[in-house]
Amino acid sequence: MKSYKTTFILLLFSSFMAMGQGRGDRIFDESFLHEIRISTARDLSALTNIFYEEWSAGEYTYTLASVVIDGNLLDSIGVRVKGGISSFDIKKPLKLDFNSFVSGQRYDGIKKLNLHQGNMDPSFIREAISYGLMRNAGVKTVRTSFANIYYNNEYQGVYTLVEQIDDNFIKDRFASNKGALYKTGQHGLELKYEEDNSLPYADFVSAVNQIPTNQLHEELEEYLDVESFLRFFVLQVFVNAVDGPLTVDYNYNIYYEPKSKTYVYIPWDYNLSLYGGANHPLFPSGGSLLNRTFNNTALRDRYLNIFCQLFDYNFDLDRLQNIITIYRTLLENDIPNDPYLEQIGDWEAGMEDVRNVITERYTTLLNELETQLNSCPPLEHALEDLDIVINEIVASNDVNSNITDPDGGSADWIELYNNTSEDVDLSQFYLSNDKDVLKHWRFPKGTILPAKDYLIIWADRDIDEEGIHSDFKLNKSQGELYLSFENGDIIDSLSYSDQETNIGLARVPNGKGPFIVQKTTFNTTNDLSTSNAQTIQKYEYKLFPNPIQVGDDLNILCTTNDLIQVQFSSLNGSRIWQGELNSNDGIITLPTSNLELQPGMYHIELLNKRIKNRDHRILIVH
Repeated sequence: MKSYKTTFILLLFSSFMAMGQGRGDRIFDESFLHEIRISTARDLSALTNIFYEEWSAGEYTYTLASVVIDGNLLDSIGVRVKGGISSFDIKKPLKLDFNSFVSGQRYDGIKKLNLHQGNMDPSFIREAISYGLMRNAGVKTVRTSFANIYYNNEYQGVYTLVEQIDDNFIKDRFASNKGALYKTGQHGLELKYEEDNSLPYADFVSAVNQIPTNQLHEELEEYLDVESFLRFFVLQVFVNAVDGPLTVDYNYNIYYEPKSKTYVYIPWDYNLSLYGGANHPLFPSGGSLLNRTFNNTALRDRYLNIFCQLFDYNFDLDRLQNIITIYRTLLENDIPNDPYLEQIGDWEAGMEDVRNVITERYTTLLNELETQLNSCPPLEHALEDLDIVINEIVASNDVNSNITDPDGGSADWIELYNNTSEDVDLSQFYLSNDKDVLKHWRFPKGTILPAKDYLIIWADRDIDEEGIHSDFKLNKSQGELYLSFENGDIIDSLSYSDQETNIGLARVPNGKGPFIVQKTTFNTTNDLSTSNAQTIQKYEYKLFPNPIQVGDDLNILCTTNDLIQVQFSSLNGSRIWQGELNSNDGIITLPTSNLELQPGMYHIELLNKRIKNRDHRILIVH
């Protein structure tokens, strides 16, 4: 459990390191409180009246505005009031549309941004915690962060920034965004967009209803991502969602993924989660399909085993209480200044209530689970450092490489290598190109990586083709790759800059060494003769000790003896120190003892100009 908690903290505070590598990485950085200043000719009352006039039709007008986000100015963006019951609060929820008046305009790669005021949530953190629990469980869901919001220079208080579920969100989470996205609401099912969908939702419901209950475990996978479906409802139960599928049967999205030909449930709207009142039991009543699922012995057992595993690492009380403490530290200086705090409620009491609800849910549901299962299947791996590695990648593969997938396509590829003398079952392992979504793609059940052998994963989203294909692609210009286990342990990872077409980024010596750029060695050893090797870049930096104590210097272990440009910053981007340091026998000493640092987390950027290699690391100071 200890290794997982460390992983969580690093993930929570490390999205700034990506430097905009992925869509939304900057705006959904939770390590600091963002600032958004909206300026427009209409006051909030006028904006609210427009929203109410258009509410019944469901077609909304955006008002022309400019916005400054963390010091970055965007002109000609759209702003409107949003929400349902929450729109009647004195503190208004808002939506920004960067694309509304200037086609193709984006901020941090995103088209729209939701500003949630936390209706009926005096803690201000319920949505962030609930969505975080879902991401950690592998449920396809949105990211969040926090911001101070100003409207025409008037402070509106602290808001939760919530990612928009649109075609870009779908593209970033699924193999294809060419399917159909539905949103459930008070007025029924709304089709948000549809492209190549071949199974309308009504036909999906009809087909599933015709499957006998005792055959659901055999046939349901044809129509539904069953693993995701079960995890979705495990989380609904644990977060005690009051306003969702277990109570009102709306406030969630459903996506038809055309390559897998299955439907997937996507969570939405959790200001009324972790809230006393619903008290969902272990087996809730949640509509025909869920009830029939629980009546199928195999699916019922699968649901219980998922619950059991999530108790092992995701619902851990120490971990969750630590998350609350982190959010409290982030918000405590600004919440007292929120102009609507008196109407919202007692923040201290709200935070304490969330702590109590989490403890109550954990205790109650664990007791119920123990009456259903004698024991949980073990959630563990015996892997040590470098047992299984990301051994080689090609982030730009074309026909000239003569390396093709089983269907003849020139897909980018990832090679894993098993350094151990035992076969390893990868069924509970994941690959991801995004640290914020570690559980992006799960290895197919029964995937075995033999001892001292290689495994090729085609990174092309073509999950419907022969072979092993991930549901994401590799970015040629820069990117990251993570191999992780179900409990969040990162087994191996890689960060890279611009890649050359048909050239590999490979560990040399094979399976053990640092990454270098060389000729591809597809599905075989990376150890080339000196005459054939094209060593261009090396990518290994390690900080030690990490954490350091206030007043200590930091050492950086390098795999090159070069002049390294170092930039040392706070996580909100404020530069603390910059300079060039020589690597002496592969070690750089950063004079952090002279910087009067406070305890916290810091960002380090390392640039080797000779080999054009840039890397990023996080330092923890105690």
